[in-house]
Amino acid sequence: MKSLLAQRIAQANGRLKASNTKIYIEQRGGKLALRATLPPKPGRAKQEHYQQRIPLDISATIDGVTEAEKEARRLRAKLDMGEFLWLEP
Repeated sequence: MKSLLAQRIAQANGRLKASNTKIYIEQRGGKLALRATLPPKPGRAKQEHYQQRIPLDISATIDGVTEAEKEARRLRAKLDMGEFLWLEP
């Protein structure tokens, strides 16, 4: 039986899939991350887009899933408008 958190992540991913974002939420330890096909990071040998993860500084909680879903939709909008850039810390 899935935990409540896993159910909420699955529900959020279902909504993201239904709206054709092609971005998914994953739990990685105690945090959440987004997984999507993205352009290569600057300085990488790869030229084509490929599946990558973006770690979020969002705790793996029910409220965190809601925030991660909003981040996924913002990311999709940036990708669609050609405004996505990798920011190196």
